[in-house]
Amino acid sequence: MIEAVQENEADSKAITKPGPESSLQTKTWFSLRTLEKMRKSDSNSEVIPEKIQLKYKPIKPNFFEVFIDAPKEDFYLQLMAQQHKEVVWNVKIRQADYSQNVSSVDVRRESYSSNAVGNSRVHEILLQHLEYLTSDELKLFKWHLTEGVEAFKKIPEGKLEKAERCNIVTCMIDQYELDGAAKLTVMILKKMQKNNDAKQLQEKLDMKGTD
Repeated sequence: MIEAVQENEADSKAITKPGPESSLQTKTWFSLRTLEKMRKSDSNSEVIPEKIQLKYKPIKPNFFEVFIDAPKEDFYLQLMAQQHKEVVWNVKIRQADYSQNVSSVDVRRESYSSNAVGNSRVHEILLQHLEYLTSDELKLFKWHLTEGVEAFKKIPEGKLEKAERCNIVTCMIDQYELDGAAKLTVMILKKMQKNNDAKQLQEKLDMKGTD
């Protein structure tokens, strides 16, 4: 599916979001809808095709296309399993995710808020620092996220239990936005006594102290 999207991604963006918490069942028909910010009604959009059946053997089209004309606020994407009318995936798409002034076609490389970080991007930098962690250190990092750190809300264990490093970063950005995810990562690294890593991360992101 990813390759198919990449082949047809002219003038489009790849927006990384956490996937469904449980596996999608094959031979099931799915539909995708967009909801306005308060999730009380559908947003003004066009979704093509209307539904897709999930199969082992690739089919065409095997992905949804969402067309929204110059969205001015956040909205939600909601994936529905047709058989039981069950919502299997619900994710918030923030205005910053698709902003016209983002130069990269991949919002995973969106630059760090108002601070200049050169050609490096926040998602890549945070991912790089998580890759420095051992398996045991990564478990401890996840533990801090599920327990909550100071004013930062807890992330449910179910979202992180089997999450890889890339998904952890995406989940943090989705939960706390870019500034919050960066600041929280620094705070957790310090709690883990990895002060040098925390300092390097602050320098890369041109952040002020978070003590």
